[in-house]
Amino acid sequence: MAVLNPREELVSLLRGSFSCPMISSLGKRGVLTLMLEKPFTVESFSEIVDKDLFASVLIYFVSLGLLKSAGQVDKSGQQTYVVTEFGDKIFRRYGSFNLLNSYGAFLSKIDEMLFEPFNEEKPRCDRLENVIGSGQTNGRKFFPKALAMLEKMNLGLIADIGCGDGNFLSRVMNIFPAVSVIASDISKTSVDFTMQNLKKLFPEAQIDSVLTNAADVESWASVVAEHSQGTQGQTVISMWYLIHEISQGKEEVVIDFLTRIHKACPQAGIMIGEIVAIPEDVLATNRYGSIMPEFLFFHDVSGQGVLGWDQYQSILTKIPYELAGESLFDIVKDGDGELPTGFVWHLKPKKVGKQ
Repeated sequence: MAVLNPREELVSLLRGSFSCPMISSLGKRGVLTLMLEKPFTVESFSEIVDKDLFASVLIYFVSLGLLKSAGQVDKSGQQTYVVTEFGDKIFRRYGSFNLLNSYGAFLSKIDEMLFEPFNEEKPRCDRLENVIGSGQTNGRKFFPKALAMLEKMNLGLIADIGCGDGNFLSRVMNIFPAVSVIASDISKTSVDFTMQNLKKLFPEAQIDSVLTNAADVESWASVVAEHSQGTQGQTVISMWYLIHEISQGKEEVVIDFLTRIHKACPQAGIMIGEIVAIPEDVLATNRYGSIMPEFLFFHDVSGQGVLGWDQYQSILTKIPYELAGESLFDIVKDGDGELPTGFVWHLKPKKVGKQ
């Protein structure tokens, strides 16, 4: 790992507190996407109310190398800007900023929570911003690999447990126009957002929803089983970043969860996308190339059980499924070996009698 000098390390730590909320806000509002399309001025975005503040943001982005002057002034005397090559790479990944910024309310209270009696409920993440960030980030990294695995199948029914904003389901429906869909989440915001998006994009599609806790397998698996009976083709149950929410950090909880799914839907395959707990010393030596320290911090304070790669390998030997497909993401060095910080698994039921 290349090592920054102490001042560069300091600056890299300080800068995120300013840049993250700005990029996150403009990304989720669609402004960054418009910036990427053509040259613009402060006046190009009618949705922005405080033009003076926005002008300062643009100047700040120029100082970071994200924007540059287009070398021209419009008829009203406004400076014209364009996105730089570096800015293009950053702005297209605004979902990562949404993910971190969704915990902004928590971080704004960190001083009070650490040093004063804090009797009120601890701030939670901004669910909608988190959903937007997850959908954008997964759509760039995880989803294409999962879709490539699904394209090899005769897919009849897709059930997304923890559906987020419905991004994955919409991509599946683009590839399989006749597929039946079940969207499930514990969050009414997510279910409503997903149903609204999918109905708008696919008004003739067969879409059902289940508002429930994913850990209550029977509540949603019974719906999947019922729909499977009248469906031509294979059934796949997808779950993105869900295992760590229900695992309690224990292998046996995940094994029981997957076994109960198999009992309720014995013919269904499973698509899992997850992050992996990486040892702190390994993260330290890979800190310039990963935001896993931030991810794992928030999952830890939220009481979510992100599992290690060795635990997932152990789980794979103790469930009624076998690995039909695998993609690993953002590999980090661990001594002489390597560890993925994320993965996609396609699991299919083991044949009867196969151990």
